Amino acid sequence: MSQELVMDMSKEIFTLDKDILVFKINPSNLSKLSSHSSLHSNDSQALSEENVTVTNLTSDYLAIRTKTTKKEKYAVNPLYSVIPPNGTKVLNFTYYNKIGEKNDPKGHKFKFEGFIIQENQKDEDIKKLFHDYIKNGTKVVGNAYKRYVRFSEEDDGILRASNNSLGSSNLSNYTMADDKKSTLLMDKIKD
Repeated sequence: MSQELVMDMSKEIFTLDKDILVFKINPSNLSKLSSHSSLHSNDSQALSEENVTVTNLTSDYLAIRTKTTKKEKYAVNPLYSVIPPNGTKVLNFTYYNKIGEKNDPKGHKFKFEGFIIQENQKDEDIKKLFHDYIKNGTKVVGNAYKRYVRFSEEDDGILRASNNSLGSSNLSNYTMADDKKSTLLMDKIKD
């Protein structure tokens, strides 16, 4: 049983520029996508990309990680990162699906987790830093956002939006459980 990293939600420390991640599915754009194809099986293909800008609202350094409920469907670059004081970071998400499988956003959601770190920690391995804080049960100032997914599919020039029935995106207090996944693939949300 893993210990948890306890977040002190006394203030909002970062924001995201999107409430919902919208992936526009258009097969003619496949060759234009950046490739993480070596991370996924040969029967999957990259279908769409989306960017999310994370803004650090503090005068401190911020450690960020992203998790998903569908790690076999998404790759993110970067998965772990440090955002300088009052700075921003753009995260790139690539959506994958098996050839011929329906694009269904049900159950797809992301969690963005962040906490304040000391300046002398900014060059450390951020994945290890998250792990160490969890292992030690360290209380930190931080917050989390959940974001849901919507697809827009283009068939014969007509865009059709699909809805995620899970609810609206939100900010939440949370604890983080330790995951030992590849730094290139997104961790799976446990809650």
